[in-house]
Amino acid sequence: MLELGKSPALQACIVKDLGALFEQEIPEVARHLVEAEPSLTEECEYSASLATSIMAAPSFSLREARGKYSADHCSWTCLR
Repeated sequence: MLELGKSPALQACIVKDLGALFEQEIPEVARHLVEAEPSLTEECEYSASLATSIMAAPSFSLREARGKYSADHCSWTCLR
């Protein structure tokens, strides 16, 4: 695409959004794989890590964008 002088901005937006959605799903998949309840007060390190990752998952798509395109440009609205 770059060799043709075209901008891969739309494709980059799609890949970024799909990657963020995938990252957000990982804690939920982990919750279903291991029989442990997420808890910040448990002694179990896995339960505490699981609780922390579940709470942090929504922020995974809000990380600072690097390069020319900001997070505002990389959303599904760029498909319209």
